[in-house]
Amino acid sequence: MRRKEILLQLLDKLHDSYASKALVALRVKQVIESLGGHYVNDHIAFRTFGLPGFGINSIAAPFQALGYQACGEYYFEEKKLNAIHLEFPEDNTLPKIFISELMVERMSPKVQSFIRAHTRKVDSSFGRGVIGIDQVNLDHFDSIRHALTATFLHLDATPWPWVTVEDYKMLKQESEYASWVAAFGNRVNHFTIAIHQSKVFQEVADINEAVQKVGIKLNDSGGLVKGSVDVSLEQSSTVADLVYWPFAGDKLEVIPYAYIEFARRFPKDASLAKPWKHEDLYHGFEAMSADKIFESTYEEQVKKNEKSEGKTEK
Repeated sequence: MRRKEILLQLLDKLHDSYASKALVALRVKQVIESLGGHYVNDHIAFRTFGLPGFGINSIAAPFQALGYQACGEYYFEEKKLNAIHLEFPEDNTLPKIFISELMVERMSPKVQSFIRAHTRKVDSSFGRGVIGIDQVNLDHFDSIRHALTATFLHLDATPWPWVTVEDYKMLKQESEYASWVAAFGNRVNHFTIAIHQSKVFQEVADINEAVQKVGIKLNDSGGLVKGSVDVSLEQSSTVADLVYWPFAGDKLEVIPYAYIEFARRFPKDASLAKPWKHEDLYHGFEAMSADKIFESTYEEQVKKNEKSEGKTEK
């Protein structure tokens, strides 16, 4: 079994878990397919805490072990975040991976103290079997199956115990990104539709209009469309679906989980005539636009989507 096949299985499992909670993803898929279009993933995004044992490297490691390479670095001063993106050079049909981390050392002493203490409660067995995935025998089914399962469980989990509702709210007052990671851990934050590969939409504004017609709410922070052809990238996103999520003390609360993004990539050389090839397009990210996309899980945006439904799952 080739590395690409393992990656496809892993990505499918991650998407299934994400879409089982972020029901907006299935609604968008139905809209695209009803118009005869293609649901193609441009990139997948993860969030984490920038601490030893966690952080960007802990999420990137299994993807890099399977052939992904780091291709860009980003910094978000106001939100106190670092980020990178990965690409799979062997096959450009696989989505990019965007991973961001909270600079915990930049938070207030109270928030720092809580995050550091709570993340130390992780079971020592967490992540076991993931780091060596690049060394598994690709001809041995059981070896691959065990590594794939371990990697999925690493990427689709909250590594630490459930936080209390009070601690979640305390984190949220200072950083809504921090409260999201505390609740959801390593889980996928969003998938992204490649508009330039959809076959039915010419611009991000086109899919915005299509999904709004069926009642899907969009993130309007910084405008409905972020970026432009001038920076070779247009983006927009829905607001996050609300889900029932477990907290310490056997409590359930409705909180924002995930959303779906739309991205339209343009050539790095604006004078280049169509048809454009994959290698002609800009494949990085624009920090100013991404900064606003992060807010798709923020309270100000999700208030618009209070009728979303979800279900509890760890």
